[in-house]
Amino acid sequence: MTDNLTTTPETNSDDLLKEIEVALTSKGYQFFVANKKEGVLDYLYQLIGVDKQVAVTDFTLERALQLKNTLKDKGVTILESSLSKREDLLEADIGITGADVVTSDTGSVFLVENNGYARLVSNMPGIHVVITGMDSIVSDLHEGMLKVREISREKYQEPIANYVTVITGPSRTADIEFKMAFGMHGPKEVHFICCIWN
Repeated sequence: MTDNLTTTPETNSDDLLKEIEVALTSKGYQFFVANKKEGVLDYLYQLIGVDKQVAVTDFTLERALQLKNTLKDKGVTILESSLSKREDLLEADIGITGADVVTSDTGSVFLVENNGYARLVSNMPGIHVVITGMDSIVSDLHEGMLKVREISREKYQEPIANYVTVITGPSRTADIEFKMAFGMHGPKEVHFICCIWN
């Protein structure tokens, strides 16, 4: 059974892609469109460089790209989130997850799970990379929450999964003078790779 990498929305996919790009970049994401598998890997190689530890969760595009094995073959140290001790994830420089839902109005990424690994991988390293396809994108938060509930029922046979993480750009906070600081309580950078091949 092959993974369905992306589905073409009934709305104009170019318009939706532009809408999500605007929403995400306005929230501080670094946005990249990959129209082939090699584009994803090239982007990651440049981002990771050498001597970095990378935590990777298990998700559809990770399996389709054979991401963990491919990065290992390039000499990257992989911390597989489902196998690593949670304290080991503190050593990760970069965390890579998929996205279950992305809202094009607010630029929010939802991670829906029962074990909490994706939450840790998205929050503990200084850099978080989201890799997903167009099929995860919905128009607004209301539709997003409906999809979260649908995923919870289908994957976990529950009304809502144990962990629903909502990410809207890099971690940020302001001091008493309202000067914005990034990376205080989570990743300083969030990269969003949108895969659009069929």
